[in-house]
Order: sequence, then structure tokens, then C-alpha cells
Amino acid sequence: MRIIVFAVLSFFIIGLDSQAMQPACMSTRTPCPYFNMLVNHMIKTGKIAVDTQKLAAQELVNYSYSWFGIDKSLMERLANGRADSNGDVDIAGLLNPFQFPAHKGSLARVDAQTPDEFAEVDSKRLDILNNDQNYSTTLTVHGNSNKYISYKQLKKYQVEYCWARSDMSNWKDWVPAKAEVHLLWALFGAYKIKDSSGIEYIPFELVYNFLRDAVLPENFHANTDNPATLCSVTCAILTE
Repeated sequence: MRIIVFAVLSFFIIGLDSQAMQPACMSTRTPCPYFNMLVNHMIKTGKIAVDTQKLAAQELVNYSYSWFGIDKSLMERLANGRADSNGDVDIAGLLNPFQFPAHKGSLARVDAQTPDEFAEVDSKRLDILNNDQNYSTTLTVHGNSNKYISYKQLKKYQVEYCWARSDMSNWKDWVPAKAEVHLLWALFGAYKIKDSSGIEYIPFELVYNFLRDAVLPENFHANTDNPATLCSVTCAILTE
């Protein structure tokens, strides 16, 4: 259980597509879309400089909560564990604390075959998600008809398409792969709506743009009311 817990924590903060360190730790195209957006947002708002190498652990925790809606206790567990004696976290080291390669069976990326290979976004994979009617539903909300996606549909896409084309073989592959949909669903929790039968959906465009470009809307609403927690992520891994 302890191994699973630390694996979940590391994948959560590193992001779901982390791998061996890339040369530019502040690059806008690091393997991790979550870390990408967090760091870029802090740069854009002037909280840190482009060449920042270290960040106070508590600042990382606070920003992760206020902008992403990441549970503070979950973030503190890893951030403080990675902090030096001054309470600062090395950003480069944060990208890859356990030296895991990019996880396989990703919602957006092809499998990396070696630890130092960059897992590229798979446009064909995302075309399937965008065009297959099994993976989205058109709903009319406030008089406007748009595409939405449910947890079940996102999971269906993951299992039927992504996992079916992956050679996942050990826990290092399965732990982040199983957590991915749960984390993504929690990220967009503030945007959930329900249809007439009570099924929850989130706007398809949010999911698609995040997976394709690692971007969120300028006025993104963090899911601080019901964020993913260590318990919920672990349960998702053990039960799905």
C-alpha cells in the first residue's frame, strides 16, 4: 500500500505524462500537462520568473489548490517531502523525482518505448475521441447545444481505444493509467452538469483542448469544493 500511495503522489504532482527530464525544465512543452500549466500560469501572473529554479513548497501547494483545485494535504505530502532545508523545491527535480518514464495507455499520447523518449501527442487518438459518437453526448444547456462527455464515456474511450493499443505490463504502467481519468474528472469538477437522468457531464471542449494542447480557459474555475484527494485517487486505482 505504501508503494501505491507514493506512486500516486509522485504521478499526481509530476503530471500524468511525466518521463525523463527534458533539457529545459521550464519549457512550455514538458511531458506533463499539469505541471506545464501550473508553472506557465505562475510565470504569466508574475509569481515566478522564466528562469526560476526553486520554489517555496508552500507556494507550490497554495497555487496548486487555488488554480487547479488540487487537495492541499495531497500536495503538501509530496512538496514538503521534496523540499530542502530552506523549504524550497527544486523545479527540475520535481519533474521526475522517481525517474519514471512516461506512463503507457495515455489518453492523449503514444506509448514511449524507452525512458528517455518523449511521448508525443497522438493526433489520431484524439481524432477518435473527437469524432466517435460513443465518446460524447450533445446536450442543450441554456438554449445552446454543445458536446459533453461523461465519466463513463471517458473511461470507455480509455479502455477501448487507449489501453487496447498499449502494452502496459507492470504497476508502473497501470497506477498512473488508472488514475488518469479520475484526476482529469476532478480537475474539471466545477464544470459538471447533469442531464435529466442525473448523469454528470463536463464540456467536451475542455477535455479535448487540455489533452491536445495542455491548456485551460483564461477564466478557469478550480474545483476547490470537491478536489481529488489521496484517498479518492488511491481508491480509483484499486477499484477500476
